[in-house]
Parts: sequence; C-alpha cells; structure tokens
Amino acid sequence: MNILIIDDERLSRFNIKKQLSSTFNVSETDNFNEAITLLNTSHFDICYIDLKLDESDTLKGLDLIDITSKRGIYTVVMTSIEDERIAEIAYEKGCQDVYNKGNEKEHISETINRFFITKERFDEGVFFQEHIKTNNSKYKKQLKKLLPIITTDIPISILGESGTGKSHLARVIHKISKRTGEFIEINCAAYSGDTLKSELFGHAKGAFTGSTGSSVGKLSLAHEGTLFLDEIGSMGLEMQEVLLKAIEEKYYYPVGSNKKVYSNFRIITATLDDFEQLIKTGKFRFDLYQRINGYSFTQPPLRKRQEDIHMLLQQSLSGSRKIIFKQDSKNYLENYEWPGNIRELLKFAEVISHTSVGLV
Repeated sequence: MNILIIDDERLSRFNIKKQLSSTFNVSETDNFNEAITLLNTSHFDICYIDLKLDESDTLKGLDLIDITSKRGIYTVVMTSIEDERIAEIAYEKGCQDVYNKGNEKEHISETINRFFITKERFDEGVFFQEHIKTNNSKYKKQLKKLLPIITTDIPISILGESGTGKSHLARVIHKISKRTGEFIEINCAAYSGDTLKSELFGHAKGAFTGSTGSSVGKLSLAHEGTLFLDEIGSMGLEMQEVLLKAIEEKYYYPVGSNKKVYSNFRIITATLDDFEQLIKTGKFRFDLYQRINGYSFTQPPLRKRQEDIHMLLQQSLSGSRKIIFKQDSKNYLENYEWPGNIRELLKFAEVISHTSVGLV
C-alpha cells in the first residue's frame, strides 16, 4: 500500500513516516507543486494533507483534496486550526478523515483502521442499491456529499418536512458508520421537560414521587453508538442546557444521583423547524445549535422527487400481488403534492394493496 504525506513541518512528516514506513510504502513532500506532480504521476492509496503548507494564511491544502478525491485516494486532512467550518469544507471537497495535529501515534492508527473499514465494507454503489434508492439526480448529489461524513463522528442535523424519511436516514447513517453501540432514538416532542430529562439521563431510586426503582437513560444506552434526537426543536431551554453539557463533557448525572455516568455517543438530530428562527426568537440555544450542527442535511419533500414516486410505491408493494398502474394514474401520482410525503405514500400503498383489481 502506498501513502503520501504532504506537510511543510519536517517533524510532523518524520513522526508519521516513522509509524508507517515499516509496513507501507511512504512518500513525502513539503511542496504544493511537487505534491500535485506526485498525485498526478504516481498511485497512492492514502494521502495525509496539511492544510497550511506555508507561512501564509491561505489553506492551499484544500485545493489538493480536489485532486485526491478525483483519483479515489483516501484523504486525511491534518490541521492545527480548530474551526468546524474548515473541516466541513474539507469533507464537502471529498476527504474522508480530519484530525487536529498532536498525538500522531493514536491519530494515524485510527485513520489507518478507518481506511480498511471503508475499503472493505463501504461502497457507494451498495449504498444506493441497498440503503437509499433514488432516481433524482439532485438528491443523489446531496447524498454523495453526505457519504464521507457518515464514517466520522461529526454530529449530523437532518432537516426536512414531516414524513420525508429523516428517521430512516439516521438509521442508515448509524448502520454504515460501524459504531459498535446501539442506535437509540427518542422523539423529544413526545415528552415534557422533566419526563424528557429522566428519559435521556435516567434516574435514581426515589428521585421523584412514584420512582420505586432506578432507570437507565437513553444516553447510557447509546454508549459507543448513536443517539438520535427527533424533533429536537421542541426541547425546552433548560433541557437544552443540560444536554449541551453532556455533549461537551461526555458524562452526565442521572436525575437524583451524584454519580457520573460516562457515554461516548454520536449525536444525530432531526427537526422540521427553522433553527435560525428558533434561535432568533430565543427558543433554541445558539451554542447547542453549534454542537449538533456539525453537518446539515436536508431531506427533500416527495413532491421534489417525482422520479422516485413510482419506484418507492412499487417497492412498498413488493410483498403484495402485482398491481399495474395505467399511465394516467402514474401521471396523477407524480403531479400530486404528497403533503404527508413518504409516510403518506406508504399509507396509500397499504390501501391499494388490498384492492381487488390488478390494474389501477
């Protein structure tokens, strides 16, 4: 396996090469133009790129990602700049991994492990064949931008109308991420403030009237897995403050307990609300928004996926006897607004699956 290190810091290159050269073929350069030549004339499986390749403020390393991405090279960005927006740009350009410089021994080991997981178990074609099928080019383009984020720990915020499949997408993200823990889902709109707090953090015996035993919270169940908070826009401000602290510190206290509980969870959220409006009206904390919105993805409404309507309908009818749709029926279904989106389409499929005619 061939690896290229692009970094203007000699010590950084030395540390990475020392760790990898006993097992892999490692090349290195500290020059932007030489890096371009190497990438265009040699084969590399992994490329480590430092974003700042000189003393200027220009992040020239970002331009190299365009080349590595086109050549199918697993790209790891190294940076000393703590700016989530820069990391997001790097992922959007096509890199698969980002880490802050320091503790190279652990970081390099982790990136190599993720490379093998990605190459052995993750394939774009499989994703569109087995997980999310679409004939809509715009939606597919959106999903392709999301793919590099899936195998990271970056928090993802899924936006979109009710019934567009936000929960399904969250489950797909968890499954592909290969996190070893469970996928834990909770609808924040289904609980009041205190009840939600107990649901998330659990409670000790006797924490409140009627609590005859202790309870394990969802955050604990999501350890090493994914915590999916649906309808997070409905969460009260007091609860938001407690959740923010748990996300930042990776530990919390169950209700009525002074014992810390640690949980290493990845957070995915979903909402149909406008975050900017919620923040503007004081209903949502800006600092929490920054924590959960590492990458934002919008699920399109079904009316904007006309090419997928008939396919999704036939897919949901696969267990029923064959039903043939006349062209007029197809045209009507594609032009219908579907205010309930995919959820409404599935209910429609359930109804016609019991029809006595085979031609609709």
